[in-house]
Amino acid sequence: MSEQRAASAAVWGQCRLLLWTCVLGLGLVLGLGVNSARAATNAPNVPAGHPASSPAPLQVLEGLPASTTVEQVAAMDAALFKPLLSSKRYAVSAASPLWLRMTLAPGGVVDGAGWLLEFPTVIVDRYELFQRDANGAWRVAVAGDFVAHVQWPVDSLRPRFPLPAPGAAAQDIFVRVVHRLPVNLNPVLVSAAEATRRDVVQMLWVGLQLGVIATLVLFCAQMALAYRDRTYAWYAGYLVLTIMATLCYTGVGQRFLWPYATTFASHAIVLSVMGALAFNLQFTRSIFGGLQGRNFHRVARVLVALCLVYMTASPFVEQYDRMVPMFHVITLSVFAFTIFCAWRAWRRGVAFGGYWLLVYVPYIVCVALALAESSGLITAPWLPNETPVAAALVEVVVMMLCFNAWSRLRHAETVREQAAKQHDPLTGFLNRKTFRDRAARIWHAAPGRGRDLAIIYVAVEPADPDGLNTVEAEELLARSVRQVRTITRDFDTVGRLGRNMLGIVMEGVSPGEALTARLSRLVALGLMRDADDPASVALRFTVAVGSRRSVAGDFSVLDAALQALMATNNDTHRPIRFLHPPEVDGDSIPVRRFGTAPGPAQ
Repeated sequence: MSEQRAASAAVWGQCRLLLWTCVLGLGLVLGLGVNSARAATNAPNVPAGHPASSPAPLQVLEGLPASTTVEQVAAMDAALFKPLLSSKRYAVSAASPLWLRMTLAPGGVVDGAGWLLEFPTVIVDRYELFQRDANGAWRVAVAGDFVAHVQWPVDSLRPRFPLPAPGAAAQDIFVRVVHRLPVNLNPVLVSAAEATRRDVVQMLWVGLQLGVIATLVLFCAQMALAYRDRTYAWYAGYLVLTIMATLCYTGVGQRFLWPYATTFASHAIVLSVMGALAFNLQFTRSIFGGLQGRNFHRVARVLVALCLVYMTASPFVEQYDRMVPMFHVITLSVFAFTIFCAWRAWRRGVAFGGYWLLVYVPYIVCVALALAESSGLITAPWLPNETPVAAALVEVVVMMLCFNAWSRLRHAETVREQAAKQHDPLTGFLNRKTFRDRAARIWHAAPGRGRDLAIIYVAVEPADPDGLNTVEAEELLARSVRQVRTITRDFDTVGRLGRNMLGIVMEGVSPGEALTARLSRLVALGLMRDADDPASVALRFTVAVGSRRSVAGDFSVLDAALQALMATNNDTHRPIRFLHPPEVDGDSIPVRRFGTAPGPAQ
């Protein structure tokens, strides 16, 4: 009952830590949301009756060289611009940016008053919005991955541009999209209040994930120190880089962590994803390594090396579009490798392998869709921005449950292996080395505890010895185990010292009548034959007893004295032999309270 209460208390302690961390994470995000709301109070209000958001009526023009200026684009025929389709991929490169055009009509829904032009895709190198000022000159506002966040026109998670106030006549604004990969754009017009609401919701998701991951990282650190298991360190690294990738994907990192960074804002998500994949491979090796073939670890090491090489090289490659195919190959290879390992473990009867697949496959699908959309491979306007964040939140929690299931199995096997190494397989008692180490530790700690202790060596022989071989000696020793257990307590230390010899450590016991009666009962039990076994023989126990009062030196001195006492004077047939204090002669057993000054025996 006490063990169950202790286990329940431990579980509640972990749950309480989880709850408090989640509350702190949510409180942090709410504080950030309030800060965003204050920053948005200076934005103009949306007139009554207008929707909070609507698709931006943009037109697109492709194929213009990078040297084309906004004056040249504004002078072109309006018929060259085609309607922007959110379901279409547009070819964009460094030599050929994409131009967008939108007309602001006075009195219409899109008249510019109180509206923000929002681009939900954060992972784009540069957005440049051109609009005329009061003097008719073009002025530009920039935002994007290669632009420091402090230079963005609006302090927000996504690139947003305030539209100009309505004029007497219609006016055109132009947006140049600079990127090295194909893009699919889904720009929208949002009010200031709607923009703040979207940022708050996004940060609530990120804060919830941050709180959960912080709790799991602390738990992994605790378990890594307790079990000396590096697998928990691998998973903790995976969790940290997962939340870093989330911060980069949602724009929280650019806004709060590195607002002055330019190119790092673009490289951070690549570094986080590759680092998370490398840690994922490491703890996958630890969990499923024992269930795979011979080439499993070689393939895992190769994939880890590829991730590290890509992480090292990507910040120094200016034309990153050439490395994107390698990024996709590495990512898909790691995903396929992990799924294959979990599937193979599940097929071999490992239950948590099935749970792993159940949560990991949907998570990979969400992450793959987000990466493919940001790389311009697919168009997914139906995919909410919060989907990868929610999928990662579920994934890290369920994966931790699978991780705990594996940990219980592994460490249970480790404990059994350690117990098997420390115990004698025939008797179940401690082996010689473990018993001597533990007995020596107890022996030297006894004076500090103020208690005496008895060290007892027991030799087992047949009552009519005619020479024993090894097999017969082990049979007698196995028969004597039950009889020896009758005189020992649950907390006494018992071990096998030799072919037919056992050792017992009894703490808090001094030589006297009680110990003599206990040992005499053992001798008497040995002389009784088993009535149900006609072939049984009587056993003769020879017992040697020493205590702290009899030998005050090192444990090795006591061990040598007991061994000598067992080997000498065998013709006297004394089954119980005591080591007497040096100042006492005769066969009497002096009884002196342990810890008192030497003096006459009482």
